[in-house]
Amino acid sequence: MFKRASYFFVPNLKGEHFMYKKQKKKLCVLTILSLAVQSIVGAIAPTIAFADEITHPQTVTVELDLAHQYAVEGTFSDGRPMSEVTVPHYAVYNGVKQDIFCVEPGVPIYNEFTPGYEKNPLPDMSDKAKLVSVLWKKVGTDADTHIVAQKMIWQEVNGYTLHSIKRSDGSAVNIAAIEAKINQAIADYQKKPSFHNSTAKTVLGQSTTVTDTNNLNLSEFDEVVENTANIDYRVNGNQLIISPNANSKESGVLTLKKSAGTGTPVAYKKAGQQTLMAGAIDKPNTYTVKIDVEMEGSLKIKKVDKESGDIIPGTVFHLDFGKTLPAKDVTTDKEGIATLDEIPHGTKVTITEKSVPAPYTIDTTPMTATIKAGETISVTSKNTREKGQIILDKTGIETGSDLWNDNYSLAGNTFAIRKDSPTGEIVQEMTTDEKGHAETPKEIANALELGTYYVTETKASHGFVNTFKPVKVELNYVNQTVALVTSNVKGQNQEITGETTLTKEDKDTGHETQGKAEFKRAEYTLFTVKDGKAVKWTENFKPELLKGTKASDETVTLTLDEKNQVAVKHLAINEYYWQETKAPEGYTLDETKYPVSIKKVDDSEKNAVITRDVAAKEQVIRFGFDFFKFAGSTTGTAETGFNDLTFKVSPLEGTNEITGAEDEATTAYNEQLGFDGYGKFENLPYGDYLLEEVEAPEGFQKITPLEIRSTFK
Repeated sequence: MFKRASYFFVPNLKGEHFMYKKQKKKLCVLTILSLAVQSIVGAIAPTIAFADEITHPQTVTVELDLAHQYAVEGTFSDGRPMSEVTVPHYAVYNGVKQDIFCVEPGVPIYNEFTPGYEKNPLPDMSDKAKLVSVLWKKVGTDADTHIVAQKMIWQEVNGYTLHSIKRSDGSAVNIAAIEAKINQAIADYQKKPSFHNSTAKTVLGQSTTVTDTNNLNLSEFDEVVENTANIDYRVNGNQLIISPNANSKESGVLTLKKSAGTGTPVAYKKAGQQTLMAGAIDKPNTYTVKIDVEMEGSLKIKKVDKESGDIIPGTVFHLDFGKTLPAKDVTTDKEGIATLDEIPHGTKVTITEKSVPAPYTIDTTPMTATIKAGETISVTSKNTREKGQIILDKTGIETGSDLWNDNYSLAGNTFAIRKDSPTGEIVQEMTTDEKGHAETPKEIANALELGTYYVTETKASHGFVNTFKPVKVELNYVNQTVALVTSNVKGQNQEITGETTLTKEDKDTGHETQGKAEFKRAEYTLFTVKDGKAVKWTENFKPELLKGTKASDETVTLTLDEKNQVAVKHLAINEYYWQETKAPEGYTLDETKYPVSIKKVDDSEKNAVITRDVAAKEQVIRFGFDFFKFAGSTTGTAETGFNDLTFKVSPLEGTNEITGAEDEATTAYNEQLGFDGYGKFENLPYGDYLLEEVEAPEGFQKITPLEIRSTFK
């Protein structure tokens, strides 16, 4: 490019340049070459496009694009008119072309290719000129756009204003349209996100998204200027996603810039030649976000009753933070909560219960929580109240646990656990096993609450009456390490026993014997129904003589007492029977089995002794005799029976009055025997009697009374 030069050159087809001096104007113009020349020189090397970062080589060859010549007209900064021909300029290095711009009009370039240009610092220049030198390519890379960019740089650097740019064919370049696009590209480049200089609050371990409402493509801000908070980030369209990491700081800034087109603009100079500008953006567009990182979190411990959910104030927890923080203790407040703030993110806290108020038991199982920044990590600890258990062992008063027989059992005693009084609310029940053992539940969920209770028996087991008196039990808090308080209760019930009395009676008269018969030497033995064996005095239930006299030292065989009774007591529950084993004088041996059933009636203490009385109805031995009444002749050779004579029997001393029989008999003819004077007494009780004739026949005397005696064998 040549401006205000007193010389201009025209290269020939062989690449030679001729310099001419022109006196009429002080402008350097380029002679328009033919189209053939344009095609020869128009494709020397590729040009550098809009790059991420621009670097300029130290030495280049300056090339003039003679294929694209433009006639430009305008005014200088002082208002003088200007008119000249110009072309695009390039710096060539290793076969690559970089567009450059004229910044020193009036100084000539003598050749189409001028090697040996050296890189030098760029003189002070407006930022816009630098932006134009790079961003014009966002509009287009054609020669027209390049020339309009040159026009804008002249205006910024040299104060030139071009009003017209015409191509070599005379057509005009639309300066306004292209310049507007370049200005828009610059304006777009300089736009900042809506969140520029704002504060982004983020949390360690989380990601925070900041959205640009200006809808910029944030990926163009692709290079970090500073990241003093040391956070990670990424972009997605118009969103900036911020992610703190373990090495992040609590605060800082993140500044990003557009790296495309950045670099240091330079001036290429060669002695005696025009100075050219190689553009780059040395003040790239940036945006800054202030970063506020939440690095800590909180821990919230809540203490509740495991069963009811009620809060538990005053619980002390020991917190172990590993190597992050010193260990410390915290106590739950009136709301049952303990809160600790400012714990570094990622800290693993081991929470151990240290003490708990009454009536609770301590839970030594550690809990763990991992802290997350910006969050309150909540853990809930549930404690059980100290509970109680009542253990009962039931025995017999007399037998203990060695029961007399299978009719007794320690299983099935039912007990009610009553609150506060013997008649209080029943809160639990328990039943004894075969050993007489019973327990309330020991599982904490079902165990008794601490307090005062009364153990009352509601049902006695087989073979026993309820003689258990209510027992008061106090289940009191021991300490925080005892989960279950136990109280042992001992209890006894009275065994049911039986007694039986046998009364000997005459079947006909009742209590009175007949004739000469008597009861006093009668013996009765008690047998068990199940095996038919006689009960022994040595049985484990130890039967006791109640009435009568022992007839045997081994078996319960008794002789009647003066009241014609035998009795025994303290019999175990069972089925028995009395049986006569020795008959008294005048009675037959009674083989009847008189049953005695000793069994439980109910739980009432008044029925602890079952009384069973039996009566043995005895049959007296009876006898009878026949007799004849005869009258003999004086010679004794003939006898005649007398009829209608009355005879009477009367008890002798020691024989009771006659019962159950007639004491008189009248003689009569006996058809079976064919005799007169036949008489008969029947069913006389065993005894001694006197037979007398009541009245003798006329002419005769009464017979001499006869004694009739009975003998018992």
